[in-house]
Amino acid sequence: DLVEVRVKKGNRKLTKSVEDAVILDTATELKEEGNMMVKTDPQYSNDCYTKALNLLEKCSSKPPTPLSLSLHLNASLTFLKTNNPSPALSHATTALTLDPSNPKALFRAGLACKSLHKDDDALNYMHRILKADPKHKEARKEAEEMGRKKIEDVKREKAVCEKMFS
Repeated sequence: DLVEVRVKKGNRKLTKSVEDAVILDTATELKEEGNMMVKTDPQYSNDCYTKALNLLEKCSSKPPTPLSLSLHLNASLTFLKTNNPSPALSHATTALTLDPSNPKALFRAGLACKSLHKDDDALNYMHRILKADPKHKEARKEAEEMGRKKIEDVKREKAVCEKMFS
């Protein structure tokens, strides 16, 4: 393929395929920059991932799924690290539309639901992971903790009801 580059009034006007290539390269660079800073500055990393995702929306062609998936997973992680569970859940569920059985997406969706006090949803996400991988340690630990909490909540509710009606 020959790439056509037009020059008009001293400005470079690029064809769509070149524009898309620049967008993909820039989004990939932003992702890598975010990855380097995720442990020390998750908010900065989140900004990088968000900028990259916004760039991908400007692509005239469909962006590659692995890049979109990775950016949504990473954004979900950084939103969890910065105690923002609603956008973390949104990015995790978007990642699940790209890869419905992705364990990272399921786990992060579960953690976000847990933070949002959507306990049944959180437990459901953990069970989906364990169904695919019964040895997934983090999911097992979270599911067990959520199960214990649910039992305690039922006991506490029962005690309150007994006290009210006795």
